Amino acid sequence: MHKNLNLLFALAAMVFMMAACKKLAELPNNFYPNGTAVTLSGSVNTVASKPADSTNTVLTLNWTNPKYAQDTSLYKYVVEIDSTGKNFAKEYTLTENGARETTFSGKQFNDILAGLGIAAGTESSVDIRLTSSYGNNNETYHSNVLTIKTTPYIVPITVTPSSTNPLTLLITNASNSAVAFNWNPTQYGTFPFTYAIQIDTAGGKFTNPQIISAGTNLSKDISVGDLNTAALLAGVAANATNNLQIRVVAYQGANTVPTVISNVINVKVTTYLPFMYLWLPGDYQGWNPSSAPQLGATVPDLVNYEGYVNVPAGGSFEFKMTNEPDWNHIAYGGDATTLSTSGGNLKWPNGAGYYYVKANPTALTWSATKTTWAIIGDATPGGWGSDTPMTYDPVNNVWVINSVALSANSMKFRANNGWDINLGGNLSKLSYGGDNISISSAGNYKIVLDLSHPLKYTATLTKL
Repeated sequence: MHKNLNLLFALAAMVFMMAACKKLAELPNNFYPNGTAVTLSGSVNTVASKPADSTNTVLTLNWTNPKYAQDTSLYKYVVEIDSTGKNFAKEYTLTENGARETTFSGKQFNDILAGLGIAAGTESSVDIRLTSSYGNNNETYHSNVLTIKTTPYIVPITVTPSSTNPLTLLITNASNSAVAFNWNPTQYGTFPFTYAIQIDTAGGKFTNPQIISAGTNLSKDISVGDLNTAALLAGVAANATNNLQIRVVAYQGANTVPTVISNVINVKVTTYLPFMYLWLPGDYQGWNPSSAPQLGATVPDLVNYEGYVNVPAGGSFEFKMTNEPDWNHIAYGGDATTLSTSGGNLKWPNGAGYYYVKANPTALTWSATKTTWAIIGDATPGGWGSDTPMTYDPVNNVWVINSVALSANSMKFRANNGWDINLGGNLSKLSYGGDNISISSAGNYKIVLDLSHPLKYTATLTKL
């Protein structure tokens, strides 16, 4: 019986002790003695790291013991970083438990600066403080504030060409590769970058460069045609040899000004004179781009296209414009004056007829003017006061006068009995508003005006 009583007392003592321990563990921290605010110190006053420092420690923070009445491993420390003067309103925070030191590598600190919106390459400063507390956030103290000068870095771009040999560009190789460029990704924080290639003539300083977009890719293969076009628009004469300077730029987010600029590659090129075309397939010719009439544009313009199209009677008079002789590339529809890559079919405004067509796929505009053609001048039967009409030959796609008496004077071609559209100058290359065409000797002539090749308008005068 005595042993049983001793056992009973022992069990009761154990239960009492367990209950007492539980109550102590649940005591709120305000039963503990007060701690003290910590003093924060940094290893440096200025952080101006470089990409080579990305894995190196660039800043170490230390702080004193707040002397809370608790195991020091349970102390909670929150490092707070914000742009100077922002009063930690949109701060970066880092929590450490127990430790009284933390370090930042070049990349870690650089990413923090980017997240705070500090521009790369710009000297600025940040405020750093530390908040200490018990693990359950009781008894919070703020440390002193450190101000650190800083200049964030951005990862540079190095571009490498597939070749730096001189390039002779040929129109027969327009779709072939001319040169390819590869480059490393840049980085500043987590903001996305897009890339573009800038092309300028040597000495041009990229003040108005030609730009070929590369999106998010880290390489770009430039075709012969694209490089030739860029060189011509940059100022290299057609059929001439000159040096180009080429670089890669990176844009951050929606910025239109490059954030990062690469090294410059020099390439010598020999250009050719191109014609760029739009094809006009439609109901009037069976919706076949490969056999459709064309509009043309040439340097230095390359955005204003023009040409002449004969539209026979019948059908819907609907059509589209394509930038290649197929349906696999860009096709423009739209309305009476506007082009759109998502619009419905275009329509010839006045049914059947012979149209002077203009289009600008950059400005997304177009127009079509129905024309009839004639000759006028002091060499013609009507002189300068009256047109002598020509007849359209749909088989040969030319305007013709089979026989007309001309005197030894001069003449021009014009449309619609007016001077808005008139051609003169060299018969092998007529130009708008060109000089009068001289007739060397009087006689009967067959006159043929060929407008079927855009921007290469010609005429023949054959004495009968």
